Amino acid sequence: MPTTDENAELVARIEALLAAAKPTDLSTRQWLLLSRVNSSFFTDLRKGVVPGIDKLARLARRAGLSLSELLDGASTAPRTLPSAEDLETMLAEAQNEVLAGASIGDYPQYVAPALLTRLERFAADQLGVTDRERESAPGTTVPRRRSTKPSAQVE
Repeated sequence: MPTTDENAELVARIEALLAAAKPTDLSTRQWLLLSRVNSSFFTDLRKGVVPGIDKLARLARRAGLSLSELLDGASTAPRTLPSAEDLETMLAEAQNEVLAGASIGDYPQYVAPALLTRLERFAADQLGVTDRERESAPGTTVPRRRSTKPSAQVE
């Protein structure tokens, strides 16, 4: 359905928000396919067709945003997920914290906190947040890094 002049501004805003939200590790075509959105989506948008909310929600979800974050413009600083190589490195480092001779049942209690710490650090790095900045934010406390080694854990 072609837009009227009233919709032209809305369509332009949607296009700008989507351009800012596009995952950097995907081509536009891949993003559309993985989001289950027709490959003519952006062509139709440029022709003035107002997209359905379901399509916007799927694109936002694939970009790691909620629909409200997308529409509020939170996508101007898109969140980036770690690459497969980054995850592999983080997991290998976390696995190194498992004690030799530990049973497979003990594995999650050592690896999960270590991996979570690395993922949180990755997310903070992506946002450019330092511990000092987090400490200075009013009403926040910075969790102190805790060892994930069993010998340092208190029961």
